[in-house]
Amino acid sequence: MYQKLTVKEKLLLAYIKLLSKKPYNEITVSDLCKQANTARVSFYRSFKNINEIDELAVYEYQNKFKEHLMPTLFNALPNNRKQLINALESIKLSENELEPFLPVNKEYFDNLLKKNYDIIHNTEYKNIKEKYYPKIKLAIIFSIIKTWINYNYKESADQIADIIIDTTKLY
Repeated sequence: MYQKLTVKEKLLLAYIKLLSKKPYNEITVSDLCKQANTARVSFYRSFKNINEIDELAVYEYQNKFKEHLMPTLFNALPNNRKQLINALESIKLSENELEPFLPVNKEYFDNLLKKNYDIIHNTEYKNIKEKYYPKIKLAIIFSIIKTWINYNYKESADQIADIIIDTTKLY
């Protein structure tokens, strides 16, 4: 038995689907309503404007990212290769969830990364390495993962794990 989606959930799913087709700043309320097969008035009952649904999409994605991928990626480096491989396999399996953010919406994805930098590293630092190395490591990891996704996972998760471990050892 399945649960019927609320209008808000339908609109959010429609927004995410539209992100895979066009840049986020070109998505309109009309586009959303058409994709969700719902009336414009229903959109405005659920959201004040298009920015509000965008904020919800970012919030949902960040939570998924923070709760599942981020701890796994950082805890796996550099010592737990098996855990890193599992995280990479998880990314591969959740491609449909990540796809809207790549590569059509590179700017959108980059903004998400920036927000994650701010969330993760919003602390006082003892020295310059402590301040910048985690951000460099995160940028390296995401560059490798984005490239892997864009090339349709040509390399195995094992190979990508080795590349990530080797390049992040420096930091």
